Amino acid sequence: MEEIRYDDLLCVPFKKGGRSKDGLDCYGLCIELCRRCGKTLPDFATFCAISPENDAQKRNEFNHYVKEIPRPKKYALVEHLNEDGEIHIGFLLDDKTYIHATLCGVRITPLFALKNPKFYEVIK
Repeated sequence: MEEIRYDDLLCVPFKKGGRSKDGLDCYGLCIELCRRCGKTLPDFATFCAISPENDAQKRNEFNHYVKEIPRPKKYALVEHLNEDGEIHIGFLLDDKTYIHATLCGVRITPLFALKNPKFYEVIK
């Protein structure tokens, strides 16, 4: 698989609902990186509000574009609960690191820092 460029996204500030280099949220970053890989990840306007307790319909729509995989894979998605118990999503650069939008901006983090991550391959 061809390498994708992501260095221009590092340190882009966090913005809830952000979908540009002026500001990105975690899902907006994943949409952009999937686009750069030639994959489609639809923009569900309420995705940033999905939590374990709500929005089963949006989760089902999301699940039409991904399939869960057992372990990390380059250019897949990683999902986990953040320290506030909210769903957070990032994009795997390889099987050991992921890029994600944090309150401090877009950054790269090692996967070992996550508890109970789930991995998804984008299939469309």
